This record gives sequence, structure tokens and C-alpha cells, in this order.
Amino acid sequence: MTEGDPRNLDQFDAKLKAARDRIEGRGEGSKTSSYNDSLAGVGYRMSIELVVGICAGLGLGWLVDTQMGTKPWFMIGFMFLGLVAAIFNVVRLSKDVQRRIDKQD
Repeated sequence: MTEGDPRNLDQFDAKLKAARDRIEGRGEGSKTSSYNDSLAGVGYRMSIELVVGICAGLGLGWLVDTQMGTKPWFMIGFMFLGLVAAIFNVVRLSKDVQRRIDKQD
């Protein structure tokens, strides 16, 4: 075989084009790639919802405790309220994601 064999170059070009299409999202595997990317984003959002809910509860409880001089009781109580609110948000988000997945299928 020679280096400039057109048959090999055509095969190589076809493979290269297929790989580029797959990477850029135009190929056959593009649907699963975007699907996994969106699920990763939803997972990040769920984890952020939990952290923000707990931190907001802690912050609000700390403010109430410093005003009333009841450390740490309101901080503990509001932390649990923030956790409950965050869990409700995560459950609502997961139901919404499940609804969108069922609608796609």
C-alpha cells in the first residue's frame, strides 16, 4: 500500500467526519450526550438546593438567636426547616424531570 491510496483516504475521511459529528452533537450518539448533560445539570441543581436550604436556615436562625439571645435553639430549628424546604424543592424538581422524561418518550 502506498501512502496516497485514495481508498484508504476516503475511509479515513469518513471516520474522521463521523467522529467530528459525534463530538459536535450531530451524530447518532448526540441525544444521549445531551440527555446526560441535562441530567448532570439537574443533579448539580439538586445538591445546590440542599446546601442553600440548610445555609439559609442556619443564617436566619443565627440572626434570630443573636437578636433574642437564645443561642443555638433557633439556629438548630431553622436549620431543620431549611432542610425540609430543600427536600421539598428537590422532590418537586425530580417530579418535574420525570414528567419531562415521560413526555419525551
